[in-house]
Amino acid sequence: MIICPFCRTTIDEQARKCPNCWEWLGPAPSVETDSKDRQELAERRMTDSVESRIEKNLLKRYSWIGLVVAALTGGTITLLVHSSVEETLRGTRTNLAAAEALQARSNKSLDALDESLQRLKLFETRLASLSAQAANTEQKYTQLAALSDSMRRGQYNLSTDILKITAELDRKIKALTKEAKPAMVAAAAPVSDQTLITAALVRAAKRQYVVQITPMPSAPNLINALLAQGYSASEYATGGPLEPESNQAIWLGKDVSFVVAIEVIRIGLEHFPSLSFVAVYGEHPELQSTDVDKVIYLGGSTERAKRQKLTPFSAEELTLLLNSKTHDEFRAQIRAHYQKS
Repeated sequence: MIICPFCRTTIDEQARKCPNCWEWLGPAPSVETDSKDRQELAERRMTDSVESRIEKNLLKRYSWIGLVVAALTGGTITLLVHSSVEETLRGTRTNLAAAEALQARSNKSLDALDESLQRLKLFETRLASLSAQAANTEQKYTQLAALSDSMRRGQYNLSTDILKITAELDRKIKALTKEAKPAMVAAAAPVSDQTLITAALVRAAKRQYVVQITPMPSAPNLINALLAQGYSASEYATGGPLEPESNQAIWLGKDVSFVVAIEVIRIGLEHFPSLSFVAVYGEHPELQSTDVDKVIYLGGSTERAKRQKLTPFSAEELTLLLNSKTHDEFRAQIRAHYQKS
């Protein structure tokens, strides 16, 4: 058996002409014979075309007659109708599957929404508890402050050491009251769910940055101020307090946002006003490290900053730096204080 090169039908290998398309498979005979064959082929194709149109019209207008004719002619139209029904069923199954998938996604979204509402209720309960604790803490602070005032008026005959302790206690009470007051005001003020969620997202974003602080006299107060703003802050060296003049540098990780850097530097200057050198890891040739990309160091060695040929910022230059509007502007002002070797 061979395949006709014209209509791709399997035919006998001895055939000289395809019995399906009537094309010659080898050299054509005389012109007269070939002309006769071509006429027969044209008549056959016309007959097939007429039969096809008749079948389509019968199927479209008289479906029940088409079924009878299909039974008598070997099932040609029956196969067409069956194919159309199968295609319709496949489309219906596809649409049904898509609808089921959409319903499943909707159910999943509703479940996630219910879970979020439950978490919001827990958050509201926790906020109410924190508000009550804040009010109780304020009351205790007020009582301690009254006791301290009473002790200062000389109601008790205390020694000099006790008076010093009382003064230190009074200072700490005022500092704690000052730090706790914003939290108590925020807890008492009505806030929307969106405000609570936004504040939580901002604090979560700040937590990815680590602020390391040299142990200087004001370091504890600076750490508390940074923690109150949502940052992760701690001392990065041990030992006794160091001199501010010997630790005037600020080292920034290369991935620290300029907005975060400005806020941390501004808070740092409130407690370490002597800070005046600024450099970025990865930009300065002598500050290369891969594990401090999101770390900020406050109180770096002044001697090291001078060895790296950094130019200190004046008060006016620090003001310009802290008023930078873009990341590029912020970094450009820092690079301007790198001295060329």
